Amino acid sequence: MESNKKNRKYDSKYRKKIAEKFNKIKDKEILFDIYKIIRKDLKNKISKNNNGVFFDMNKLSDDCIEKISEILDDNIDNTTSEIKFSYIPYSSQNYESEEGLSNKDKNILKKCKKNINI
Repeated sequence: MESNKKNRKYDSKYRKKIAEKFNKIKDKEILFDIYKIIRKDLKNKISKNNNGVFFDMNKLSDDCIEKISEILDDNIDNTTSEIKFSYIPYSSQNYESEEGLSNKDKNILKKCKKNINI
């Protein structure tokens, strides 16, 4: 029994990731090059209006996806920047000295000192 479905090299998830990379490109020449590749592949299956150009990524051929992927990889910085968090205390002294505490913390300490009679 023969299947009517075409075996695609790239699944829908990969195609969606490619589409998300379009937003990272700011150079209009690169976007126009990608548009020419897509237009060549889809011909009249592209719609345009004031908001932009619209097409179905799932209709693109594997060759077209490969060409677009190459352009994106060449023009997008794929390095991920990590944000590192570290705890830095206000001061190296203990909480009995009120240096580096917020006003709210200082007020809490004052109330505690009054209750304890220090």
